[in-house]
Amino acid sequence: MVSSRLQFCSADSTNSGESPIGSAWYTPELIVCELPLPWGAEVLKSRNTPAGLETVINDAYERRGYDWGLIGCAPDEAYSVSGYRRVMHCTIAPQSRGRFERRVFLVPNDDLTAAVEALLHHKIHPSMQEQEDNLRDVLLCTHGAVDACCAKFGYPLYALMRKMADNAGSDVRVWRSTHFGGHRFAPTYLELPSGRYWGRITPQSVSALVHRRADEEAVRPFYRGSATMATPVEQAIEAELFYKLGWKLDAADLIDLSVHELSPGNWRALASIQFSTGERIECEIDCRETGTVSLKAHCNYDIVIDASQFESHLQVANLTT
Repeated sequence: MVSSRLQFCSADSTNSGESPIGSAWYTPELIVCELPLPWGAEVLKSRNTPAGLETVINDAYERRGYDWGLIGCAPDEAYSVSGYRRVMHCTIAPQSRGRFERRVFLVPNDDLTAAVEALLHHKIHPSMQEQEDNLRDVLLCTHGAVDACCAKFGYPLYALMRKMADNAGSDVRVWRSTHFGGHRFAPTYLELPSGRYWGRITPQSVSALVHRRADEEAVRPFYRGSATMATPVEQAIEAELFYKLGWKLDAADLIDLSVHELSPGNWRALASIQFSTGERIECEIDCRETGTVSLKAHCNYDIVIDASQFESHLQVANLTT
């Protein structure tokens, strides 16, 4: 049981007034695979992690650096296939900087390590069976062994969202996931294939986010940013586009985004967005750093960080066909 005396980093972040925007984990390539529970603080050393997976992952980081990421999700009796593990491979869509292109595979349990290794070499293992899949996946962090907030606040929200996903007609799967950063924004989740990170989710906000029923401005307090944007500034700029253009941005192509620093802490961006209808929007967005917030970064350690805060405004939007 978590001690009631523990100073939760998520409470410290909320009380500080920190905005979550700009806190997304940038991963131009992301591999998500089913990993059985329980998960220790180092998930690759957990007792049920497939043999050899830790070596494959560590070797890949040494060889490639940190231009990719791995997230585990707990097998689910409603989603999983007996004898197989689901693997999702996400890369930034070649025609768009703003979203992922996702491929989904089923892999025999014993071949999971080999399949992940193949993907890291941009290959497909012979046992991988590609699936047609148009559902949205919510990966909600419940990895309490890394940070207490993810168990304390993440698991109850997972249970609620998982129940909602069981409703008839839902196009969303909800998974328990391993850690992906941002525990001070717990409950926090990543949605695929959009690549959007969300945090500080409340029971009252769940339906609006899952079913996309809320005005985009109404979900501003919960948006952390896009996994496809490389810097906090780019994430703040992309967020402004999302607030103004709405959920339809997930199906559009951000075919160009150029950011120029006008002066220290001030940027101007030019964005070009192509919609499937043939419409094209050219946008000009100003972004500035408004200061920093000092706060506790982790429940388990006395680490204090200064988190940069950003404010963006869409100045000009021209519609062309």
